[in-house]
Amino acid sequence: MLICNFTPDEIEWVHAGIHGFLKPGAIEEFPDGRANHILNQNGRRGILRYNLKDDDEAKRKEAMAIYRKFWMLQITVHNQNNEARKNENKPYTYPTDQLEEKAKELGVPLISPWKQTEVSESAQVSELKAKHKELETKVNALKEGQDKMLELLSQIASKPAVPHVVDTAELIKKFNTLDKHKYKIWVLEHGEEILGWPDQVQDKAREKWDSFYPDMEWPHS
Repeated sequence: MLICNFTPDEIEWVHAGIHGFLKPGAIEEFPDGRANHILNQNGRRGILRYNLKDDDEAKRKEAMAIYRKFWMLQITVHNQNNEARKNENKPYTYPTDQLEEKAKELGVPLISPWKQTEVSESAQVSELKAKHKELETKVNALKEGQDKMLELLSQIASKPAVPHVVDTAELIKKFNTLDKHKYKIWVLEHGEEILGWPDQVQDKAREKWDSFYPDMEWPHS
């Protein structure tokens, strides 16, 4: 079986105690068992089975596409791992020389080293003080708002009440023209309303009642 390496990497293989290299640009023939082993181990890096009828240009493009995908994944995994370590305040993990070369080749930046910091006791105290200061500011703002509200309520309470002018003439009109039969029914049905009237209007209503029904007590005493 023919195998081709159309990537820039030199591929090292070991099979059944035999060790060898598949150099960049090489097309080599191996026994089927060994060829399948090499393909299984390195196919994700762009190593492909080759047929003499294959279009070399298309084969090279296929191999390079797989090669780029493989190294992009390695760089991404390295960056994600270091991003997680940074968030956990752990030391930076340095890439291999080969990974650095591939990152430059593909134009993909690697996460730069960072300086691990330890939170000292004084830093913790400073953080607590800042939180306390923030809370104190909020409490003072609430107190200021409460003071203003109390002051406003005090001003409202100190203002003289505006007299509520009641048109007694209009109230008297409601019952003044009612006859003896209708007046009794009206008074009994409007007791709650009558009790809310000014005293002078209630007196008028009571006088009318007494004139109509001298033997009956005013029902809204």
